[in-house]
Amino acid sequence: MKRLKWIIVALMLLISMTACNGEDNTGKKDVEIIISKDFGNEILSINKHESKGDTVLDVMQANYEVETAYGGSFINGIDGIVSGFTGKKNREKVDWFYYVNGILAQIGSGDFEIRAGDVVIWDYHDWNYGTFFSSIIGAYPINFKSNPQGEELESAILYLPGFKNSGERLQSYLKEIGIQKVNALPMDEDILADEALNSVVIGVWDEIMQFEYIKNVYKNKEKTGLYFEFDDKLKILDHNGNVADTYERGAVMASVLKDYGAMSALWLVTGNNEEDIEKSIDILCEDAEEIKGAFSVIVTGDEIINLPIVRR
Repeated sequence: MKRLKWIIVALMLLISMTACNGEDNTGKKDVEIIISKDFGNEILSINKHESKGDTVLDVMQANYEVETAYGGSFINGIDGIVSGFTGKKNREKVDWFYYVNGILAQIGSGDFEIRAGDVVIWDYHDWNYGTFFSSIIGAYPINFKSNPQGEELESAILYLPGFKNSGERLQSYLKEIGIQKVNALPMDEDILADEALNSVVIGVWDEIMQFEYIKNVYKNKEKTGLYFEFDDKLKILDHNGNVADTYERGAVMASVLKDYGAMSALWLVTGNNEEDIEKSIDILCEDAEEIKGAFSVIVTGDEIINLPIVRR
């Protein structure tokens, strides 16, 4: 009888563990698919689908009207929205791009095997200006749990003076939802540059720009997906790199890969005032749905505005 009791307990634990991992005992996986346009500015759909040992392409073909190209491994159209470039006489540089757990996929969707709990974002956008987003915030918080290779990297939350409570609060939240490999630490440029770690930098813009690593990332801001500028005000840019609007105050949440082909990301939670930076931390800890599918955002007062701005 005692042995039977332990067998039942063990089975219950196994079921619990697979459920927490997004996979049931039949091997089926829950995968979230977000379909959007214009760098996350227009969300077309958000759905969860079951898959079983499928590729991203398999899941898409089972649940959406999909057109493929280049031998069938690349998606050329979703639900009637097709590439403006492939197979066109008058070509426009507008295409579908997909991100797995916040990182731009480097292979065709027919070659990318889906994993339990993955968040896949398909976005249809202009790439004429050379716009390139290697990492986006819209899959948060799964990006700190699993990279596209299914690995959970360690993450360092690096706070500048005055933001220790913010860093520790974000660390506590992530641990509470099951992301254990995360530590809040005072700013350290060696840790910041470590490509084996995800990094989140929290601080006022003028202060974080004292670090060479941040300066070097920001030098190629449009190429890495940083569509904002700070002087005495916050300027937000359109997808062509032009100033679209100016705000007296605000904070930015944005993400870039630490290097080409890397699986680790640098997140910036920064601004020109402490209040909006703290509101950004509020969103990460309390209202993550507000940034679902976003590429990057600014927080100013009670507004959350997606970046980049798209102008036709």
